[in-house]
Amino acid sequence: MIWDLAREDCWEYVLIDEEQLGEKDEYHRAVATAEAKESADKLDSRDILDAPVSWCDPIRIDRATFINRFPKGFKTIQYKKALLERFSLSYQSSEVGMVGRLTLFSTEDCITPIFIQRTYKHRSDKLWRRDEYPLESKLHEMFLPRETSSLDMDRATGLKDLISEAGPPAKLTYHFFPGSRADGLVLREEIVGQKVIEHYQGRDDFRTYRSIAVDSSTQSSQASHHNKAFVIPLGKAPELPIRKISEKFARDTSKSAEMDIRKRVHLIAESTIRLSYHFGPQNVDFSEMVVDKLDRDRAETDQVDDLEGKNMHKSRSSQVRVDEDYKHPGRAEMKEFLTELRDIEKATYIDIRKREADMLLQLNKLNEDKAQAKCEKTIYDIAAEQSEFNARDDALDNSKRTDSGKPDYLTPFLAGFNAGPLDEKQASQVKEECLNALKERLLERAVIIEKHLEAETQKLAQKQRNIIGRAASGGQVEAEEAWHKFHEEALFKIDILKDRLARHEEQAVTRYYAMVEQLNRDPRLAILRKRPGTMPAGIPES
Repeated sequence: MIWDLAREDCWEYVLIDEEQLGEKDEYHRAVATAEAKESADKLDSRDILDAPVSWCDPIRIDRATFINRFPKGFKTIQYKKALLERFSLSYQSSEVGMVGRLTLFSTEDCITPIFIQRTYKHRSDKLWRRDEYPLESKLHEMFLPRETSSLDMDRATGLKDLISEAGPPAKLTYHFFPGSRADGLVLREEIVGQKVIEHYQGRDDFRTYRSIAVDSSTQSSQASHHNKAFVIPLGKAPELPIRKISEKFARDTSKSAEMDIRKRVHLIAESTIRLSYHFGPQNVDFSEMVVDKLDRDRAETDQVDDLEGKNMHKSRSSQVRVDEDYKHPGRAEMKEFLTELRDIEKATYIDIRKREADMLLQLNKLNEDKAQAKCEKTIYDIAAEQSEFNARDDALDNSKRTDSGKPDYLTPFLAGFNAGPLDEKQASQVKEECLNALKERLLERAVIIEKHLEAETQKLAQKQRNIIGRAASGGQVEAEEAWHKFHEEALFKIDILKDRLARHEEQAVTRYYAMVEQLNRDPRLAILRKRPGTMPAGIPES
């Protein structure tokens, strides 16, 4: 008797799986690969028995039972220092859409909670998880991405995480989905009344970082200082003077390192601007420049004199250049450069004020959305409602068809009147309501098409910004290929939507006047045609 199970001339598999075939049939696989295809066909065509099907019936759970998975709608599991609560989708819990809550306690008595995690589903504000740290006064909320259009730009567009800390100092941290915002913002840290830090990705101006520091001291906020024009409210704090604005930029390969700014710092209180440039290809140091905003035009001297000829201000401008071949600019060029920096500072200040107002508005909208949150319908609920609506609509159509077999379009507007002929006032009201209903349907359809068109246009613009950012980081060929492919598809969709919108506008006018003609010919509104000296409603006079 030969007990070597690997020898197929003596032993043969009854039940075999791919794992066994790979381990014990390596010889046959090698032969099939090396010799000929016939050997491989012979190997694959062997008579091997399949595993028998289980005699148990398959588990089937209908959706109603799955939704009400817990007998009372919820289930509670008590652990040593934790409490786990699970809720069914149909259970009316204390919070909208909550399906789970995990509470960790500091002791086995389970009195003082140290961590509470709530999980949600199908919320209209897209909140899916909330972590609370009661002892630290910290709240971490997580959101799912949602489609937004230009009509929803006042909301927290692209918000992924929101971390709130009561402090002191109070702190808010926003995390955004990369590429979801037109401004490229991906992270914002706000220390209320002190500082704001923002991080960016894929911007056209290569900005990656910006921070705004304010002077929260009482003396500085009440004093009449030369920077009193530069004040902003950080969050819900009162307006405070800006102390410093810092911005960082990624490398722009179209410029030389000596001219490409890496970091720009506006020292508002000191009236100076500090510029740091990028490192050169073979440099371990970088160029730097300090510009004094109080510098004035100088004709022959480097100092500014008062009426008595005394020195009032000495320039604090200076620069250090790494490149020995760098050509220093003249007075006229420096004057123009200083004017440009002042304009940049003013534009930056205006952008900061607008950003702070927008973020405060978005935070208020987010709190409003959370307060008014409700459960969204799932695709199963929508399908069930649509099926029920179609069945009810078919039954209604069958019961309200006229002798000609067409649905009676005036039935919804005649429901409030008694059977019999209408008087002039009632007929006029029915006609007006019918035309207004048609007008609303046509306008609603136009708005839907316009929203889709705006969304596709915004996607195209955002994709273009992302492609430019990728090209600047070195992936020029891949970025161009991806852009051409996406650009063709986006233009195809936009053209279709534009054609659809134009066709709808033409058809809307035709349908409206066709409805007017039909109403004028309807025998139930014949009393309106008996008025002498009047034109049919809806038809313009020639």
